Amino acid sequence: MTFRNCIRFLLIMTIGCYSTLPSYSQEIHVKASIDTNQILIGDWIHLDLEIEHSKNVNIKWPIIADSIGHFEIVEQSPKTINQTEKDITEKITYIITCFDSGYYVIPPFIFTYKKDQDTANSTTETEAALIIVNSIPVDM
Repeated sequence: MTFRNCIRFLLIMTIGCYSTLPSYSQEIHVKASIDTNQILIGDWIHLDLEIEHSKNVNIKWPIIADSIGHFEIVEQSPKTINQTEKDITEKITYIITCFDSGYYVIPPFIFTYKKDQDTANSTTETEAALIIVNSIPVDM
């Protein structure tokens, strides 16, 4: 393994490990997770955005248009909401794809929230995720 490949491997592993960890803020837990960090051009990836919060917190989801960085959104699931006595968990799944080979980062998603007793909004964000998009090998 060359030095350059070792550096790439370490970078991918570091970002991959942190991409599934939640970002913590008081009473708010946000997470962005992907089902793979390496694809071929045109393959689909599942990107899950999830937020867990107490019932006294009002959440504003990030506005996501038709793309996320270099990735195009193929499909978006409806938001699912699960409630317990204390907490609410909300989740949206996106199916995304990319048509250019390279190393791309899915940027952090910023959630805005406000507790019932607060007058000001606060924010929390997910971790970024690195995805490698490979070109299709050509037979000669």
